Amino acid sequence: MSDQKIIEQYKLLKTAKKLETMGNAHRALELYLELHEKYEPNTSDAYERPIILLERFKRYTEALKLCEEAIEEIKNDRISGTLDKFEKLKQSIQSKLEDTPIENQAEEHYVFGLIGFRSHILYKQVIASVVYLFFLLTFYISPFAPLAFFSLTYGFTYFIDILQTKGKHKLILTFLSMILFTIAVFSLLQLPSAIQSIIEPENNKEALDNGADIFMEKDELPEIKNKHIRDAVTIVKNEIEVKDALIIVNGSEVTFGLLLDPNTPAERAEKITDTFVRALAHRVSQDEPITAPTENNLGALYDYYSIVVSAGSDNDQIILKGTKTINDSEINYR
Repeated sequence: MSDQKIIEQYKLLKTAKKLETMGNAHRALELYLELHEKYEPNTSDAYERPIILLERFKRYTEALKLCEEAIEEIKNDRISGTLDKFEKLKQSIQSKLEDTPIENQAEEHYVFGLIGFRSHILYKQVIASVVYLFFLLTFYISPFAPLAFFSLTYGFTYFIDILQTKGKHKLILTFLSMILFTIAVFSLLQLPSAIQSIIEPENNKEALDNGADIFMEKDELPEIKNKHIRDAVTIVKNEIEVKDALIIVNGSEVTFGLLLDPNTPAERAEKITDTFVRALAHRVSQDEPITAPTENNLGALYDYYSIVVSAGSDNDQIILKGTKTINDSEINYR
C-alpha cells in the first residue's frame, strides 16, 4: 500500500473515531464501512469499532461477516489483534442472530434508495449523478425519455432485490416492479412519436427552448471552503471547555462535532455550539454573497444547508444533540 493511501486510511479512521466519541454513531459507522470499501485496513480497531456499532444497530448479519473477516486476518497475521476478543464477539452476534426471526434477518439491511447512492464511495455517487443528469437533459426531447430510463432502471433493480429479500419487503418490491415496468412500457411506446416530432424545425425550436428552462432559476449552494472550516474550528477552540472540534460538509448537510470537558453543562454546551455554527456562517459570508449572522438568526448560510450538531466528552457521555433544516429558524436540541 502506498504512503498516500496509508495516510488517507488513517485520516478516515481518525475521523470516524472522533464522530463516534462525539455521539454521532450513525455517521461514524458510515465512515468505518467506507474505510472497508475503499481500503484493506490493517488495524484491529478498524474492525472492532464497526462490528460493535453494527451489533448495536441490530445489523447482525453484517457484523458477523466483518467479525469473521477480522478473525481470518488475525489468523493469517495480516492484522494484529486478540483472537479471543473477536471469537467472543462472534459468539455474541451469533446468539443474537439466532434469536432474531428469519424474516427480520432478511429485511434488516434492505435500503430503498437512489441507485448509485447506496454506496458511500464518492466516485460512485459522482458517476451516478452524471448519468442521472444526462437523462434529465433528455427532457428537451420528451419527458418520456427520462421516465422510461428511471422506470426501467428501478424496475430491474427491485426485481433483482426480490430474489434476495423475504417478508414484507418482497411484496412491496414486487408491487413496485410491476408499476415501474408498466410505466416503462407506456413511456417507450410514446417515444417514437415524440422523437419524430422534433425533426420538424418549428417543433425542434420549441423543444430546445423548453429544454433550456432546466438551466434557469437554479440556486447554487454557497461554497464552504477548507479555510472557512479551519477558522471556525480555531475560534471555537478558544472556549476553555472545548478539547477538540470538527466540521464535515456532506452535500447540503453540515455536521458540527464538539469534544467537551465532561463537566460542561448542557446550557453551556448550547452556547458553545451556537458560537461554532455562527463562526462558520460568518466566515463564509465574507467570501460569498450571503447575509452574515445577526443577533436574531444564524445567518443565510443555513438557508441552503441543514445542520447536525453533537457534543460529547471523552468518557463517551453525550451532552447534547441537535438538528436544523433549512426551513427551521433555530437548532432543535434533544
